[in-house]
Amino acid sequence: MSSYFIEVPPPTPNGNLHLGHIAGPYLAADLYNRTLRLNKKSTFFACDLDRNQSYVRLAATQQDKDYTTFLNEQCSLIESTFASYEIGFDVLIRQASPTRDLSIKNFADRLLQSRYVREKEVEFYYNTVTNTFLVEGYISGKCPKCYASVKGGVCELCGFYNCSTEIVEPMATLDPSLILSKRKCMILVINLAQFRNQLKEILEVAEINQAAKEFIYDNLLECDCDFPITLPLEDGIIIDESNNKLNPWVEILGGTYYLKGMAQNKFNKNNENKFIHTCFMGIDNAFYYAVVFNVIRHILAFNDFPKRYYINKYYLLGERKFSTSRGNVIWAHEALTQFSVDCLRVFLAATYPLNDNYNFTWQQLVDFNEDINIQQACVSALANFKQNYQHSVANTFNSMYFYECASVLIKSIASNSKLIPPNFLFLLQVLLPKTSERFFRELDKFEQITEQTTCSFKKEFGINLNRLIYLSENDFCVSIAMVESNQQTVPHQHEDLEEVFFIIAGSGVMYIGDSSYIVKKNDYIYIPSGALHSIKQCGKENLNFVTIAWKSNDKTRSFKLPTTAA
Repeated sequence: MSSYFIEVPPPTPNGNLHLGHIAGPYLAADLYNRTLRLNKKSTFFACDLDRNQSYVRLAATQQDKDYTTFLNEQCSLIESTFASYEIGFDVLIRQASPTRDLSIKNFADRLLQSRYVREKEVEFYYNTVTNTFLVEGYISGKCPKCYASVKGGVCELCGFYNCSTEIVEPMATLDPSLILSKRKCMILVINLAQFRNQLKEILEVAEINQAAKEFIYDNLLECDCDFPITLPLEDGIIIDESNNKLNPWVEILGGTYYLKGMAQNKFNKNNENKFIHTCFMGIDNAFYYAVVFNVIRHILAFNDFPKRYYINKYYLLGERKFSTSRGNVIWAHEALTQFSVDCLRVFLAATYPLNDNYNFTWQQLVDFNEDINIQQACVSALANFKQNYQHSVANTFNSMYFYECASVLIKSIASNSKLIPPNFLFLLQVLLPKTSERFFRELDKFEQITEQTTCSFKKEFGINLNRLIYLSENDFCVSIAMVESNQQTVPHQHEDLEEVFFIIAGSGVMYIGDSSYIVKKNDYIYIPSGALHSIKQCGKENLNFVTIAWKSNDKTRSFKLPTTAA
């Protein structure tokens, strides 16, 4: 069975997360991850933080704060905001570590050995007062392609990449009055144009939403630039004698492979190509993820290209892109002071800008919250569900387009109908995880909820059995069994399996070999390999139990059986 590696761009800690961040890749990836897990897929959802972008030190300088203190504060805020929005990472790396940095340096060293990496002398703008090069965020001006305001790197409007030297009407970001000069610097680069055909082949077999695919093909694949592997930055990982730092975007790709190594350890896989690698990002990062990163993978002969891309367009505020560096934001943590996380998760999922920009206004959120009070609606739905408890609640939602998911839930909880729609509980678990936990606890009907949310009970051994984890995919299996009135499992035995039954409802009689035992809720029964066994329902309510079986390695082992005779 394939596992899923879910990648999101590491947030840059030049400020906390804003609503545009959450509404873009982070919430979408979280919903995707939760959907896969509810469909019993193995996933690894992880995130690093982009600590070495020039924007971090730039923001610290602009706010007159100590760089290290500022960096740690923003990393803590980002971590806290992710948790507040219930973004369920398996791993969130908020601080660099020697192990991480060494892994990335080894990745970079391997890249530097490629014949495609070459030295190039570049004239960068230079600040003679501070004796620093003006690269990336430190240089501002106009995009040479679309003439939009831009800093060094990718133009957020048209996607054109510049290496801090082609900017029209350049000026120093921190001091626009500074008279600019240039100074030569030797860096390492890769020319991207020579890999155009290979890139097309790579992207042709990937799943990419249509709007993003058109953008990539129309704007990015024609890029003819020397992409810098190293840059004269103040912060970052040093990889050569020139004291230049690794381009933060190459560091991000190295960090991806560090996280992939962690995923391999989790899944105990020998080959990371078994991952279904899915990337979530904003369209302003498509150049790096769809072009640069795949060129580097090709150069390194890695055959683990991402199989799926969800590349969202812009979340706009006042017709302009949400942007920390431009101050065009509504902070995610501040929105939580006026709206519940349930309200925000549903609203942001419903307005996910996959193929079109979305122009957010605060009033829209206010109106949404007034029209549909998520928490009150869920309480009402809980009451309805208790009344219609046997109503089928099947897992019918498999779409990965998250506004559809949110729209169905909105209609469900806004409806006055007493009947709960078939995918209500599944949607609730995906969109509102903490609320669904409370919902299930209040119902206190674990076995019914399990039946209804998985909808995969079958007749096996003469009773209703739901295989939650299959033996063919693991060294163990887990099932939930429902034994109705006067039913009994067919007597059977497993020559190479040991088994434990845990009773979760009802009572009955357990037969093991020539012995029989009365069992009731919260009892557990061990069944040795090779033992003939059966269980029969007794009493007024159905007998429901969880069964866990595993491959037997020691057939001489003895276990104490229950002593209450039937």
